[in-house]
Amino acid sequence: ELGTFKFEKNNFILSDLIQECLYQITPEFNDKNIEVIQNIESDLYCYCDSGRIKQTIFNLLTNAIDFCPKSNGKITISLKHEENTAKITVKDNGKGMTESELSNVFTKFYQADPSITRVHGGTGLGLSICKAIISNHDGQIYAKSDGLQKGTEIQIILPLVDIPKASEFCEDKIC
Repeated sequence: ELGTFKFEKNNFILSDLIQECLYQITPEFNDKNIEVIQNIESDLYCYCDSGRIKQTIFNLLTNAIDFCPKSNGKITISLKHEENTAKITVKDNGKGMTESELSNVFTKFYQADPSITRVHGGTGLGLSICKAIISNHDGQIYAKSDGLQKGTEIQIILPLVDIPKASEFCEDKIC
């Protein structure tokens, strides 16, 4: 099914991609009066398709906004270096999920509460697409929640490249 996706990978700084998403979605944060907390490390390079990674981050932020309470919503986004990987975390203080919902959240067309789509829209494909994108980047994606009304946390783990290795991709080409 990923054959319909086109991936154009290159070396990108993950913090730049996250900042672009945050800038683009700022009006939605402001409309719902959601506090955004950033804990983002810089200079973490990933060999990735920047558009697809931004699509994933944007989807996670949009979901977090949709399920945050109005006026006292809080979303934390972090990017941390862990060994040879980057961990991106999007955490909200919204509706939360049960264990059953968590086990199905990346399943195509799954919606924890189908009636909620009338309020939030959606087809139940967003997180399954995110999983496919992250898998294509040799990464992993997880969902966590301490239960209903305790928010949700999505973690993405992506492999990093370091600067000396990044230049190796250009040896045979003009970069």
